[in-house]
Amino acid sequence: MVVEIAERLVLVAGAEVAAVARRTDAESVAGQVGSVIARMTRGITAVVLIDVPSTVAGAAALAAAIAGAVRGTGSSVVEIDGVRLARLARAALPPSDEPADPAARPATRSRVPTLARVAAAGVALALLAPAAVVRHGATTLQRPPTTLLVEGRVALTIPADWSTQRVVSGPGSARVQVTSPADPEVALHVTQSPVPGETLPGTAQRLKRAIDASPAGVFVDFNPSDIRAGRPAVTYREVRAGHQVRWTILLDGAVRISVGCQSGPGHEDLLREVCAQAVRSVHAVG
Repeated sequence: MVVEIAERLVLVAGAEVAAVARRTDAESVAGQVGSVIARMTRGITAVVLIDVPSTVAGAAALAAAIAGAVRGTGSSVVEIDGVRLARLARAALPPSDEPADPAARPATRSRVPTLARVAAAGVALALLAPAAVVRHGATTLQRPPTTLLVEGRVALTIPADWSTQRVVSGPGSARVQVTSPADPEVALHVTQSPVPGETLPGTAQRLKRAIDASPAGVFVDFNPSDIRAGRPAVTYREVRAGHQVRWTILLDGAVRISVGCQSGPGHEDLLREVCAQAVRSVHAVG
């Protein structure tokens, strides 16, 4: 399990992904992180790696507080700063195995994949312990690598090898598009809007009026009170030439978040797990 400290949030990545906003003092945030880890590690023997980036203000003090809270749950803790992370990563992955640096992208990505590779490689076993986690005698298999995408006031989990770009033209609102490297028609779309005081029924009414004013057949399957990935949502399907987008609209505090899952006709299965993961993990931050 990996804990990453960022400027506005603390990311906890294990069997699931959770984000704790840094809105209060270090001890309070550490207590919240400890509670999240206790829930995720119930019945598990786990080692928690805490990423302590030197470029993030207050990271060292917060990491120490989190370490204390996590040890109180019975888990072991390893704190890794940037220098130690680089050293362990070099030992875990020879230079010839390292991919070229990806092109610069507009969104911020997490260091969790690097930490996960370090743990999975079993570097410094005396400190890190085996990467496999055992629950009730069964080994948990690793899922495909993911990363945290932070855009504006929203964070969500996406596949680590998918590309991201801002889209400001064409139909629909300005958004971030996250595209599969295997098929350009398979993608996630994420939009956000500040909506202080808005309720989900109010969101549904606003969307219904917009859909009713649109050309027939473009926006279909409208559901004002759906459940997606265990979360209350407004949902509908957008039909475009060559693909469709299944939209899930959520409220998190004063932020309205829309997650669109795009696929070609009859190919929704290619996106099902990625879409569910995005909807399940997306949160407002800051």
